[in-house]
Amino acid sequence: MKRSFAFLVACICGLSACAPTHSELREIADVPLKSTSVPDWESGLLRANATYHLYGAMTGKERVALLGDYYYATWYDASPEQKTRLVFQYQQAATGSQVKELVIDFAPGRERGERHECFRFTGKERAKLGDILAWRLLLEVNGKVVDSEQSYLWE
Repeated sequence: MKRSFAFLVACICGLSACAPTHSELREIADVPLKSTSVPDWESGLLRANATYHLYGAMTGKERVALLGDYYYATWYDASPEQKTRLVFQYQQAATGSQVKELVIDFAPGRERGERHECFRFTGKERAKLGDILAWRLLLEVNGKVVDSEQSYLWE
């Protein structure tokens, strides 16, 4: 019995040591949706993504409005008691070097752990201003940038 308890304590200590002590970005995935129909030979993940985003679009016009880029951000929230923001800065084909941004704010009082967010670039604005050429994602905690990721074209 003593060995079981010692083993349990060691496991709990080991698992708690694996959790990050600071908030960090883990992964960013750009998943484009360029067609309203997905060919049969397309990979399973892209088919699933297209099916997910096109679900519920009844007319061809609705389906075309959903075409664009979807950026999925995975990050670890180690400071749920503090105000946190994800800032997605980007440049589009028609705007040249002008930097635009999308912001997701998180109020204090959340639960600690891994989070998943999606930034969508679809509809009339995307059709008018073009594809995303370069991007940068900033993770801010209490107004300070604690982590960032960027595309290779970002300067």
